[in-house]
Parts: sequence; C-alpha cells; structure tokens
Amino acid sequence: MVLLEVDGPLLAAAVHNAVHLFNIGTGERVGTFTHSNSAGGNTHNKSKKTKANAESAPEAAAVPTIIRDLAVSAEQGYLATVGDDKAVNIWNIQSGALVLVHKFNKKLTSVCITSTATTSTTSTTTTGEASPSTAPDTAGCRVIVGDRQGNVSTISTVT
Repeated sequence: MVLLEVDGPLLAAAVHNAVHLFNIGTGERVGTFTHSNSAGGNTHNKSKKTKANAESAPEAAAVPTIIRDLAVSAEQGYLATVGDDKAVNIWNIQSGALVLVHKFNKKLTSVCITSTATTSTTSTTTTGEASPSTAPDTAGCRVIVGDRQGNVSTISTVT
C-alpha cells in the first residue's frame, strides 16, 4: 500500500512502515521517518542514508508496522502517522525529532493535523499573497486520530 499526502511545498509518501518526505519544488528528499514498534522508540533518518545515520539507529528489537494513514502540515511543521501497532507517531519535520508516540487500545485508521488557532481569518491580496497581518498561527497543533468504528480522539496540543 502506498499513501500520498500533499501540503504546500511538501509531498509525503508512505510505503510499508516509512514515510519519505519531499520538497515538491526542488524534488529534494527532506527526510525519511520510520514508524516502528520498539522499546527504544522510533527512528528517523534525516536526509539520505549514511553510515552515521545507520549506526545511530536503535538496535532494540524494532518490529516494523504498516502505516495506515499519514498527515503532514508544512505550516505547522509536523508529520503524523498511525499504524497497525495502535500508535500515533508525531515528528517535527524541521529537526526530524520524534516528539510524541501515543499508544491506543484500538487500531487506528486515520489521522489529521489541525491548527490550535481559536480564530481563523484569511485575507489575501489581489495577487493572491497572504496579508502580513494574518500570518499563520504557529504556536502549535492538535492531532486527531480515528478508528474503523468512527471514534475519534484528540492528542494534546503539540508545540
């Protein structure tokens, strides 16, 4: 199964247990994020594979899991995945850091990222550019996950 998600300049492609993130404008790979169930957490190799990256990956008994859905927010700077391991993984795209792993007692099938902004006003100029006074709220975001029965859960604000 291959999952694709586009947000602004970013294209995320999930294959099996890894998400490959690309800059659409340049074609450059931004990073590879691996969703796995291990005692040491999940691994992330920012940029191309190197010997140093391979050596820094945890050697704990990582068990690959299939990614069932992904969400990417270029504006908020986060990537989220849900997999067969009943967990949501959330990464900071810029640093490549895994910022949260949250386990559930049910298999998750969907994930989305929303802004924590309480008000949403959008203003554009006639040229289509955003007005400087309405810059996006980058204070944080919420991650919402769902299961096959239609139940949804909101993960606490990620900042």
